[in-house]
Amino acid sequence: MKKVLIIGGGFAGLAAAVFLAEKKFKVTLLESSPSLGGRAKSFYSPKLQTNVDNGQHLLMGCYDGTLKFLEKIGATENFERFRKINVPFLEKGGRQTYLNVRSFLYPFNLASALFRFNAVPASKRFKIFIPFFSLLSINESFAGNLNAWLSSLKQDPVLQKAFWNILSIGALNAPPEKSDVKIFKNVLSKMFLSGNKGFEFIIPSKPLTEAYALPAKKFIENNGGEIFLSERAVSVKTQRGKITEVTTTQRKLKEFDAVISSVPFRQAKKIFGENFLPEIEDSISYSPILNLHIGLKNNPLNCKFAALIDSKIHWVFNHGSYITLVTSAAFELIGKSKEEISETLLAELQNYIPLFYNDLVTGIEITKEKEATFVPSAKFEKLRKKIKSPFKNLLLAGDWTHPGLPATIESAVLSGFSAGRNALEKF
Repeated sequence: MKKVLIIGGGFAGLAAAVFLAEKKFKVTLLESSPSLGGRAKSFYSPKLQTNVDNGQHLLMGCYDGTLKFLEKIGATENFERFRKINVPFLEKGGRQTYLNVRSFLYPFNLASALFRFNAVPASKRFKIFIPFFSLLSINESFAGNLNAWLSSLKQDPVLQKAFWNILSIGALNAPPEKSDVKIFKNVLSKMFLSGNKGFEFIIPSKPLTEAYALPAKKFIENNGGEIFLSERAVSVKTQRGKITEVTTTQRKLKEFDAVISSVPFRQAKKIFGENFLPEIEDSISYSPILNLHIGLKNNPLNCKFAALIDSKIHWVFNHGSYITLVTSAAFELIGKSKEEISETLLAELQNYIPLFYNDLVTGIEITKEKEATFVPSAKFEKLRKKIKSPFKNLLLAGDWTHPGLPATIESAVLSGFSAGRNALEKF
């Protein structure tokens, strides 16, 4: 039986472990923290007296790899799927407009929803379609950033604030002027050119650890795999271009045919040495995400989720006893104190939901990911396509290794599956 050592227990590592455990590999997975999930897990908040996710995650119906992974581990029922889209967009002052897809007759249902999207003035609404039409004949020679591309297609500031910024910043977690247009085109194509399922919203109906991490753990262990928590890989020994030993905080491991690293780049560099993919270090940069979880006496929000137009808050998600405010590309807020963040975002929220006031608040939990995702720049994407493992028996996984997509759950899962397939073919 072939043996594989997997470093990292986020979506990428779990996807690789599930794939190989099912193929009868002997899987050993190491996770440095006390729980599985990486940047997508949950924890108990004494302030809110409930389990909350360390970051709110939204899946899309076009996430074929993720949905296959969830189905394989028996976790599909832990996610709520919205087959008819009715997304509230909130404006300052409390006005609500909706992107409402009323029927299943694709693509006319989507076109109709955009024509009726009142957040954009009627005189400008037809211009929203121009980028969608351009997807049908993607010009690969266009090398500008996303902001430049949208401007070239007559998407003025009104259109960008009311629609494109919400879509792009949420998908890419980066400002449009720093984002590679080709990656955004790939996202748009997957979401809007793959039928009705592509733009369906899918959100966890349970805390993330319970929703997918524990079912994945059960699947791996039921198929003969082992998972060790609170055990961090520290360094490796190599011989003739192969890894022969992995030192962890607990022991030294030698019995493996292959190693899969599914951790973020900086963590991988600490394990595999200063000379690990130096070209990546020179080009990669990171973008933060901030989540403010607010416990409430009475919840004034009457929808599952909503987008906020031209706001420091990009999305709000409704969990009943608490709500979660999401700020992507949170460069402005990430370095501020908890008091400053709370004061700023609570005041901002009241501008959009007049029924919200501070006396409703029973507790606040803030979660920060300073390096939540990489910035999908054109320079980094070019190098990502050329990533090659420096060791013969080391396979790389993680969202940063999968070209063509931004740092999403889907890119993480696909990278894990890809590493699993490579291990199956090579060892």
